[in-house]
Amino acid sequence: MRWCNPFLGQAGWLICFWHTFYYLLHHENMIRKIIYGVYAILGMMTMAACSGQSDASEISLEKMHGFPTENTGFLKGVSALYAGVIEGNLLIAGGCNFPDIPVADGGKKAYYRDIYIAPLSNDTAFEWKKIGQLPQAAAYGVTISTEKGLICVGGTTATHSLSDVFLLSLQKDTLKRDTLPSLPVTMDNMAGALVGHSLYIVGGNVNGIPSSAMYMLDLSDLSGGWKEKQIFRVNPEYNLFAWHKMENFMCGAPAVEGHQASLSVDGYMYSPETKEWSSVATRMMRKVMRSL
Repeated sequence: MRWCNPFLGQAGWLICFWHTFYYLLHHENMIRKIIYGVYAILGMMTMAACSGQSDASEISLEKMHGFPTENTGFLKGVSALYAGVIEGNLLIAGGCNFPDIPVADGGKKAYYRDIYIAPLSNDTAFEWKKIGQLPQAAAYGVTISTEKGLICVGGTTATHSLSDVFLLSLQKDTLKRDTLPSLPVTMDNMAGALVGHSLYIVGGNVNGIPSSAMYMLDLSDLSGGWKEKQIFRVNPEYNLFAWHKMENFMCGAPAVEGHQASLSVDGYMYSPETKEWSSVATRMMRKVMRSL
């Protein structure tokens, strides 16, 4: 079975490290650091499967250089940004961090709205260019790569969660933003996947509360808006989502803020045809755990 990452494609490796090691540096609890470290390894091995490799041990990593330098706070590294590959470019937008004082010492989180792109090539250095801004400084949403561009869904600002949905595309190196139907609720820290023309968003925080809800938008019929689908009736704190052929897969992740951190490696599958969730005893997960 080949797994695919619907969010980032080639950018998946970079964002996985970016997001995870930022937390490793800023979380004050050593047990939580270890858990996030294991999560990073699981993420990397999952990404290896995405590329169609037969053995997770064949992972190849190469250090990349270069980061946007226009904002000194952003330059310190961000997490939870919107990111994806668009027309041969890595695009990053928004994100957040603690630029002055670490969270362990009571620092205040800062959110960003700038959008940057860098051409993807065999070179190990990124050359970034600022091409626009998000409607507002935000992070913790979902980014879905499509043939038309990157769809950004939900997220949160420093003060409130979002229901906004929009498409980012490039037209002669100029960034264009098209508004799509808004979610019927606000959502952040959730998961998402694209199956055919159907965009699925599941879990995370819905109207500020951890949720098992799932919503679907038919991109071929935007007039129909978002529709609530079969609720995921297990643990709502899941945010690793992938798809294979015409089925969605969801795997465990660390707990949401306010809960004790834990690591889950169980997986669940949603079938759009039967409209049901089922447990998946994936050989891939067993293989990953044996290799730790």
